[in-house]
Amino acid sequence: MNHLSGLILFSLLSMSLAPLSEAQVLRTRTALPKWAESEENRWSGYLRYNVASDYAQSEQPRVFVQALGGGARYEFNENWSMTGDVALRMDTVNGQVEKNPEETHAEVLNPSTAIELDYEKRFADTHSYTTFVHGEPLWDEPSRMEGYKGIVGFGAALSLGFFKKRYVISQVLDISELLNTYDYSLGQNSNPDMFYTYKMSHSVRLYRTFKLSYSFGLKLTRALDASSKYAYNNTIMISQTWNSFSFALAYDNGGFTDDGSVSLWYIDEHRRIAQFKVGYSF
Repeated sequence: MNHLSGLILFSLLSMSLAPLSEAQVLRTRTALPKWAESEENRWSGYLRYNVASDYAQSEQPRVFVQALGGGARYEFNENWSMTGDVALRMDTVNGQVEKNPEETHAEVLNPSTAIELDYEKRFADTHSYTTFVHGEPLWDEPSRMEGYKGIVGFGAALSLGFFKKRYVISQVLDISELLNTYDYSLGQNSNPDMFYTYKMSHSVRLYRTFKLSYSFGLKLTRALDASSKYAYNNTIMISQTWNSFSFALAYDNGGFTDDGSVSLWYIDEHRRIAQFKVGYSF
């Protein structure tokens, strides 16, 4: 299983609620970076670009969320590795950054950073399991206004490959905590506290480097007042890799998205998000 499943490849959008940044879920996002393979160099890296829009929103002109990011990974040995990721996300309308006259660019450009430490062990040639810890300080203006300091968490992943890895089943369980300054948001709602996310993915290699994948996720959000909310998500995606490049078209359907470019930790109205992703690894 490629490391950092989710930070990593790419993120979606937060349309109507203050965005909690992208990086926390490095391992629960819909696609993975294609890591460069090298026996001599322990370092590898990637760049990524993503554009997405929520087709459950009827407003015109349509809002597109664009995200540009990159990261680096260092392998300590065959089992241990660490990955860092940085990204910048913005809402655009007609190709221009969406901004009210009283807002500054610092308030509408949403930066994010994240780091993840992984232990991966392969078995039976095509299978692997991974344990990981991760952290993400929250830099964006909406998070600062709400008093969100960051997200920390841990989890485990299991990847099972069959028929020479033509068919792969992956499962991820992640438990994360939002570090809050305040018990209540600006809207006087109890702030989120803990997030429990489970995701199962099925991937089939159709022809050469073309893949079709489907994933289903469940998320429980527990607030500071002990109330809980549930949401689901399902995603279908077709992807291809060519040399060091990767391309993907994805469609997310459900109450939350797990790619990071959508505000991952909010329960929001139903979403139908189409997105295009491109990445480059080195």
